[in-house]
Amino acid sequence: IVIGPLDKTSVELLAAHDTLTIPVLALNRINEDIEQNNFFQFALAPEDDARNQAEYANKMGYKRAIVLSPRSDWGDRVAEAFTNEWRDSGGQLVTRAKYDEAENDYSHILTPILGVDSSVQRYQNLRRTLGKSLEFEPRRRQDVDFLFMVGRPLKARQLLTQLRFHRSGKLPILATSHAYGGEANAQQDPAYTAVRRQASGDVGSFIRLAALGVDAYRMIPFLTAMSGSEDEKYNGATGILTINEQGQIERTMSFATIRNGLIEPLNIE
Repeated sequence: IVIGPLDKTSVELLAAHDTLTIPVLALNRINEDIEQNNFFQFALAPEDDARNQAEYANKMGYKRAIVLSPRSDWGDRVAEAFTNEWRDSGGQLVTRAKYDEAENDYSHILTPILGVDSSVQRYQNLRRTLGKSLEFEPRRRQDVDFLFMVGRPLKARQLLTQLRFHRSGKLPILATSHAYGGEANAQQDPAYTAVRRQASGDVGSFIRLAALGVDAYRMIPFLTAMSGSEDEKYNGATGILTINEQGQIERTMSFATIRNGLIEPLNIE
């Protein structure tokens, strides 16, 4: 078996071959539908994460969503994957907003999507009509069930703090795994521990690739069975893995909640 290549261009070149005499597990995924024997594609595609969140929201009985994502190609990919899956399952997208990752104050984005500015406007109209001051507490909109937030750890923490400041209250906020850095409650997988022990410097941005490599290696004995049936699953470091008809490895991730900076698993039936 061959493990790799990693970059997408090389995977595209490899996929163009007519036949592969031995199995190849490419560590990236291309968008084209490829049905080729002995060719498998394994990537930590952010779209998988987003679709998982849409499925979770559907299981929770949510119907109306707000989507908040960075103004970037990556942000658009994640948001669109979520939106497409969400709408396909019958969900409604109430509003979508994009934020600039270079900024730090997102009041001008959060107050409109939460409807706080409309609440303030209603108060001002009522005060003018009655001609006197009134006790007033701004309220967020009540026509949404949750907010889907796309962001990496630093921005996710900033956005969460500002959402609470702007009265998001108990509105559920869903995010992909990209929002969690993993340092406060590291995985205890032996391979993860070994990587951290042997590595020098900051490995935070590469630890996802370590998990990718672990699963690529451990999955080798199961590729034949998995490629023969989508019901065959492998419980890996990156999620529960299956192989579709195009030879792409799809991930179903576990769900968790973050409390006081620590991650806690959620049991979802």
